[in-house]
Amino acid sequence: MQRAGKNDSFTYSHQIRTYKEGERIEKKRQISAREYIELLEQNKDPAKKTLKKVRQCFIYAQQYFLVETFINVDGQPSLLRIETTTEHKELRIPDFLDVIREVTHDKNYISSTMAKKEFKMAEADKKSIKDAAKTHTAEKTKKVKPETTPKDKSKDKV
Repeated sequence: MQRAGKNDSFTYSHQIRTYKEGERIEKKRQISAREYIELLEQNKDPAKKTLKKVRQCFIYAQQYFLVETFINVDGQPSLLRIETTTEHKELRIPDFLDVIREVTHDKNYISSTMAKKEFKMAEADKKSIKDAAKTHTAEKTKKVKPETTPKDKSKDKV
């Protein structure tokens, strides 16, 4: 189940994911706020928490991308999701993204695992993220010698 929106305006959906011949099939339908609350209560698992994330969507090189940052998960991982219609399409990851590693088939980074209250992000991944952030920050803040323009000597005279 999903609630998406901001302030006091939300949409609700229910989705079911299945796998057939190794391919993920997702069925999604809009539901009412009342139905969302009912389903939430019926499916409540005391060992799990509701995931909260910030989603940034953009199009790059005619390809749709989503960056989801899980704000209430240990390590606050950001995952790049790429929506494709075919497996054989050549993907170009934008240069402005720092990809740490591929986690498509890593069960630690599926929502049902990250929703577990005891979930802890691997220390190696936390370190990789921190190192990448330092490198990125260092590259952005390299000191550039400011341009100087010669003074107009006539203005210096009294």
